[in-house]
Amino acid sequence: MEELAKLSAALKNSSSLLLKQRRNSLECQFVEKGLVRQVLPVRCEVLAAALWQASVLGILEGFEFRAFKNSFESFSIRVKARMLYRELSATLPLASEAQHILKAA
Repeated sequence: MEELAKLSAALKNSSSLLLKQRRNSLECQFVEKGLVRQVLPVRCEVLAAALWQASVLGILEGFEFRAFKNSFESFSIRVKARMLYRELSATLPLASEAQHILKAA
């Protein structure tokens, strides 16, 4: 969630976003007037996948960037929902196993 807040703040002061895949993260380079103003690593797999999916080969500029910037609130909600779903799907099988054990006892 902290990464989403940092991305939101960096979007306000830039005109393009370049994404570079690194070994264990996605590097977000925020560009303004041809200069990289800020670099943020994104380690959350769900957020990194959503950012890459929103870009065109790792680049968000012009109309696509403005549309992404203006709809970042809904983008954040979708990412949070995916993260919650992922967490719940990981814990639900354990919960159902615990219920079966309790019923057997």
